[in-house]
Amino acid sequence: MKRWGAALACGLMLALSLSGVAGAAPSAPAPAATPTACAPLREGNFGPLAADQAGSAEVPSGATGCHQVTLTAGPHYIQVRTTIQTGLRITVRNAAGDEICTGGDNSMQCDIPATGVYTVEVPNHYAQAISYRVAAILQDTAHCTTRVSTRWNATTTPVPSTGIEATCVRFTGSDAEKVYVFNPRGASNVRKLDGSLVCALPTQYNAPCRLTGDGTFLAMTATPPGVTSNEIEVRSVTKPVGCPTHAPKAFGSHNRFSDVRCRVLEVPAAGTYFVQSRTLQNSGQLTGVFDPTGKHICTTGPLPVLQQDVCAFPAAGRYLVIADTLSNRVVRKSFTTTITAMDGPGCRPTTVQGVTGGNIRGSFRAIGQVDCAEFTVPYGVETGIVLPPNASGAGVPFTRIFDSNSNLVCSTSECDLPGPATYRMLLTAPSAAPTGDYILALQDRSSLQNCKPWNESVTATFRPGRFTECFEFVPETSTDLKIAVERLTGSGTMHATVKPSAGAPCDGGDQAAFTCEVYVSNTTRLLLTADPAAASYRITREYATPPGPDPGPDPTPGPLPTPTSCAPLTEGNYGLLAADQIGTATVPVGEVGCHKITLSAGWHYIQVRGTAMNGATTYLQNAQGSRTCMKQAGIYWNCLVREPGVYTLEVMNNWGTEPVSYRAAAILQDESRCTTKISTAWDAEPVRLPQGDPLEAHCVTFDGTAGEKILRFSESGTFGVIDANGNGVCGNPWRHNPPCVLTGEGPYTVSTLAPSEGTSDEIQIRSLTPAVGCPTVTVGGTDQPSDVRCRSLTVPAAGTYDVAALGTGGDTRTIAIYDTTGVSPCESAGRVPNGRCTFPAAGTYTLVDDGASAGIHDYGPYTVKLTPVPAA
Repeated sequence: MKRWGAALACGLMLALSLSGVAGAAPSAPAPAATPTACAPLREGNFGPLAADQAGSAEVPSGATGCHQVTLTAGPHYIQVRTTIQTGLRITVRNAAGDEICTGGDNSMQCDIPATGVYTVEVPNHYAQAISYRVAAILQDTAHCTTRVSTRWNATTTPVPSTGIEATCVRFTGSDAEKVYVFNPRGASNVRKLDGSLVCALPTQYNAPCRLTGDGTFLAMTATPPGVTSNEIEVRSVTKPVGCPTHAPKAFGSHNRFSDVRCRVLEVPAAGTYFVQSRTLQNSGQLTGVFDPTGKHICTTGPLPVLQQDVCAFPAAGRYLVIADTLSNRVVRKSFTTTITAMDGPGCRPTTVQGVTGGNIRGSFRAIGQVDCAEFTVPYGVETGIVLPPNASGAGVPFTRIFDSNSNLVCSTSECDLPGPATYRMLLTAPSAAPTGDYILALQDRSSLQNCKPWNESVTATFRPGRFTECFEFVPETSTDLKIAVERLTGSGTMHATVKPSAGAPCDGGDQAAFTCEVYVSNTTRLLLTADPAAASYRITREYATPPGPDPGPDPTPGPLPTPTSCAPLTEGNYGLLAADQIGTATVPVGEVGCHKITLSAGWHYIQVRGTAMNGATTYLQNAQGSRTCMKQAGIYWNCLVREPGVYTLEVMNNWGTEPVSYRAAAILQDESRCTTKISTAWDAEPVRLPQGDPLEAHCVTFDGTAGEKILRFSESGTFGVIDANGNGVCGNPWRHNPPCVLTGEGPYTVSTLAPSEGTSDEIQIRSLTPAVGCPTVTVGGTDQPSDVRCRSLTVPAAGTYDVAALGTGGDTRTIAIYDTTGVSPCESAGRVPNGRCTFPAAGTYTLVDDGASAGIHDYGPYTVKLTPVPAA
């Protein structure tokens, strides 16, 4: 009766919990019956099993398989392999029917209290018959005879397996030595010769096993299902032998590849070092770094984010790097490790006036190379990366900026850097292009200095080591400026942008002629970027309306205007703004509008929008009269308020020729105010945010994971993505809305400025890795019209395909395409040119309608057709 009651209870619980398992009957079957007879089974040992040591049976639905076996006192592996791999329960009972052990799925360990006769029961609670094999294997030290070395480069011989055996090896260890045991299962026991347990791996946080005493130890494991061989590697953490050894090198160096799982780092002195590991595919390799006592001191991550490649070594010594340190499975993967002191040699000097003061040029010669550029800023600046027009592959390196304490301060193309300070920018090749040349310029976004005179006709010359040029002049009148570009020599592309000292830039792109509005006395600069190749261009300019006669010398300029009074203004928050959180004024020429406001410490959106703003300069000033932030032409900007207190927001009409009328707000970016959560699925229902004024800012939260790549869309196309620690992750999209790489586990906050009109706003975050909710498109398949912005393309084989995206009105959509890692196989300037993509391999790819735009659009439903291009 005791056995029946236990079996009945177990059967009822399993029937309830497994009602959703594939293949189960619509209603729960009856509990498995108590076995009436048990097949004989002989206790097994390590290694191959004899026929009578591996039992088998086919059990109908509702019945229980049973095997009677004489077991020796001590620990055993109970192995079951069946056609149903989940939800199966295994029970070991003694002769009296008492339950000794019970476990689920494929394997369990059972400590037999006394030698005697036992039964192994396998109840079938499924609606169909199951077949299985079973073994009860004693963890017997006498049958563990194979000896292995703890050297990291020692070879092991896999033992053939049918997926049900257990394996054991012997190794020599010393007291307090720490070891890892690797095997296909990822779990093992370490015992002494007397059978006493030393460690059960994996341990908490996967720390290595600490041996007790000197002598011979045993490492044992059960074979996991689905493998044809089993093996055990024992590797010493505190006495590492056989590891490639590296000492710190200068920036720009690299080391050889090896498939040995470890590296020994000979660190000459305590300090902070850059430690990076890369695979043959130039993907990041997760590693752990251990000190000579086996203590874990840092982890280098697979993604170049946060501080994951920066390791603080407490003292000089030999440190051990282990690949895939979170896994106890056997790993054979070739990788290279680079170690460089963060303040080490090889860091080239540069400047934040890179457009005129010197481009940063280099070449990635091998996987694992890390280049460095050092620069100093005398004051806080907002920097940006300037690239050639057609930069791609290795020509768009990943950049990270560290301060003098080796803290990562920025890993995006635009960075707000406090000053005065010295920084180092580390450059690594993108994963898809491990080698190749690059050239870029680091530029202060608010101050472009040392430009050449911009006469009516100037010549710009470029070469492989120089891709930027800058000219400036002071307009004599306010009018349109006609600009013509003529290539004189060479080839390639050149882009032109006109940047006034106050006002929005005018982008001429690669046009041969374009027109920009200029204002009298407002210094205007021409910024040119070209492909890094030998070429020269003539640029001419002329006024659309010639200036009038010379009025003679200007009168002696007086001091800058100062406000006579300041109107009160209240700090705003995300969401709707109250009347006292919006300031308004009309400022005559030569005067200043002023607002007194108490601000909290933290980042703020400062918005000043109105008419004739090109002639205005806006700045935030603290109580001591120091300017905290400044913006020519107002509009909006991010401002970091380091100290809470009373500030003045001043709008100076010092360049214009007419009064400036504006509305202003200062909005604290307080993540605690963000309570609306959105999904990253592409087919998620829209979440509209109420809007009362275009000066507002709105925010939402979403969940993300480390390394996940997302695309951002909003009504205004402006963004700030903040992680759970309050650190900025991604700013406004640049260069055709590339994916944003998340740096850790969520939740994340994303904020945006309100659109210029409407009563509601929306923010969309859409994940590329993985992309969920995209309708599937196959070769030859029919895609139903849908306004979901993505499609999941099933590509059957590598090759070139036409990918046509057509709106239901016949309009052709521009598209972007990404693989499962969020990398585009065929993108040019954020788009797939001519709707044709060469896919490198079969697989699933994500198509995004108008992926180069960060705005939310309503173009209506569309369909996608995927067609192979016949070989020529």
